[in-house]
Amino acid sequence: MHGRLVKAFEGLGAERVTEHIEQLAHHAVRAELWDKALSYTRQAANNAASRSALREAVTCLDQALEALAHLPEGRTTLEQAIDLRLELRAVLFPLGELSRIVEVLGEAAHMADAIGDRRRLGRS
Repeated sequence: MHGRLVKAFEGLGAERVTEHIEQLAHHAVRAELWDKALSYTRQAANNAASRSALREAVTCLDQALEALAHLPEGRTTLEQAIDLRLELRAVLFPLGELSRIVEVLGEAAHMADAIGDRRRLGRS
């Protein structure tokens, strides 16, 4: 059912998809459409952060990390994992969740070092 809802929302057209991004994210996660779940939860996190709904943004980014964990490993996946953690830092900081920031930045640094990505390592 959730997968059919994702297809229905996507059939509305690009501008309508952005209007329903939170619902798309929810249904893509429930349908275990991991590539779509990653994209939609990340967009939903950006929307939430832009309206200062920081706890919602954290939830969406955590869901994006969960979706990413189901995708095949590779350099691109690791780069996305690092970038998601950097995005998470940005919404955790105003919430004062410093211990979680240290945790996600440590993970990001470890991954960036593993793939030799100096730019991402510098940002973590």
